[in-house]
Parts: sequence; C-alpha cells; structure tokens
Amino acid sequence: MTPAEMQARTADLYARMRTPAKPLAHPIDRGGCTNPRCTSCPKESQR
Repeated sequence: MTPAEMQARTADLYARMRTPAKPLAHPIDRGGCTNPRCTSCPKESQR
C-alpha cells in the first residue's frame, strides 16, 4: 500500500468518524413521538 493510499484511507476514516452513522434516537424509537409537527416520523404514527 502506497503512502497516498494510506492517506486516502485515513482521511476516509476520519470523515466517517465525524459523521454519525445514524441520527440520534428519535422519540418514536423510544415508544412514540407526540409532536404533531414532527417531520421525522412516518405520518401514520402522528396521532
């Protein structure tokens, strides 16, 4: 592996570490969202 490849891999790794794999758990994941203006939930869950 060349130094350039190492650098590219390291940069990719750091970029992935800076961006979270998934957004923070939404209330719907913890039993339900009660905000009617919420756009993070499927519409059928907004009751």
